[in-house]
Amino acid sequence: IQFLIDIVHVLLLGFPERLYKVLIPNTNWFIKTVWRTVRPFLKEATRNKFILVGASKKEIYESLAEDVDHNVIPVIFGGENPTFAKYS
Repeated sequence: IQFLIDIVHVLLLGFPERLYKVLIPNTNWFIKTVWRTVRPFLKEATRNKFILVGASKKEIYESLAEDVDHNVIPVIFGGENPTFAKYS
């Protein structure tokens, strides 16, 4: 766990305020447990940048659509961008 905390701190020190948001899709019980363990050690502003998203394409699309135009979101998540279509 300390390793994960150290990684987050290094990234934030090396790239201050450049990280807008991190969407973590397909979160399972393990990822949620790790997040609940690491979260209290982070500043509130940092905590708010990490968004745990469920596994459904609808949930992923809705999370992406808050900040990304529909034409940029990959087709596999319900958008229009065909870049990753071969993976669907």
